[in-house]
Amino acid sequence: ADTEKFYQLRSSEQPVRVRGFMARLVTVEPRDALRYGYRYWIDEKTSMPVRTQLVAASGEVIAEISFISMALPDMVDEDLLKPDADTTGFRWMRRDKPGAPSSVRTAFVARQDLLPPGFRVKSFPNLPAAADPAPRTRFIISDGLAWVSVFIEDASAGERPGAMRRAEGLVQMGTTAAYSLTAAGHRITVVGDVPADTVRSIAAAIQPE
Repeated sequence: ADTEKFYQLRSSEQPVRVRGFMARLVTVEPRDALRYGYRYWIDEKTSMPVRTQLVAASGEVIAEISFISMALPDMVDEDLLKPDADTTGFRWMRRDKPGAPSSVRTAFVARQDLLPPGFRVKSFPNLPAAADPAPRTRFIISDGLAWVSVFIEDASAGERPGAMRRAEGLVQMGTTAAYSLTAAGHRITVVGDVPADTVRSIAAAIQPE
């Protein structure tokens, strides 16, 4: 129900022909420019998405994946599910020593009043507790469809000899936008398949507690 505040779901009444498939078009349209939309052509026979598009708020298609042909057997042979790699002679290598403690000593939180509408921090209660009790260095933020990762690190780490210097600001690679800034001596980096304004807003909402 919350997702419907920010996306509108539509489904075509009649199937259409898409590269040899009879498929029904399902669209997920954003109600603002802070998120992308989605188009799915669902095959009437198999219910598989034979064509998908990621769409900007302007209607521009940013990415597309489509099938030319598809063959689904009635039964799947169990041999097809076995690993292809031969692990004979392999042995487990386990790390006995704990990893280096986190360099982050300032606790950061995602300010709900500053996050873009509909986005909130998602928690995963089944994950094991970290051995290092330092403040969190990663957040997952989502509106239910779009997922964004937030990483926090000590800003001085990039000033050490041999460290790769990373510029602040926006980087766009295909459908993925990344934005970095420095706050309270820490670098905050936000990455996700969302518009540039969204990663900027989320980065600004990550503030010292």
